[in-house]
Amino acid sequence: MQSDDDLQTTLSKWPFILGDVLLVATALAISILGDWQLSNWQVASCVISVALGAALFVLPYIVEFQVRLREEAEDRTADLRILQRRIVSAQEQVEAVVERMETFEAGLSNLAHAQQPDFAGPIQALEEKIDPLNDKQAEQSAQLKALAKQVEA
Repeated sequence: MQSDDDLQTTLSKWPFILGDVLLVATALAISILGDWQLSNWQVASCVISVALGAALFVLPYIVEFQVRLREEAEDRTADLRILQRRIVSAQEQVEAVVERMETFEAGLSNLAHAQQPDFAGPIQALEEKIDPLNDKQAEQSAQLKALAKQVEA
């Protein structure tokens, strides 16, 4: 059995094949009824009948190909929209983390300015560790914004 992902749009081909057979039979009937001594009009009608039969035989394959191309294009645009939503949500989460880090840093700086001699050294060390994290956070935010612009483009 095929899964839902493997199912492809198909068009029933038997009516087209039947039409092809009938057009070729029409060309044979014109030839046989003319005792194979055909006038220009009979030859032209036989050629037209066979050509229409060939076109009718190929038509469902062309239609299926166009439908599949359209479905693939729609799938790609849907994937891009999903990716864009994910990038936007990730960007919002990063911005929320940045805000929390800023409030945390402000709290630490308030503690440092209170000038409690027991905590001054560890607070200074924590602030030194937070500064590179803020820089990395700003870089990631800029990268996510650039990605969002690329997806929109």
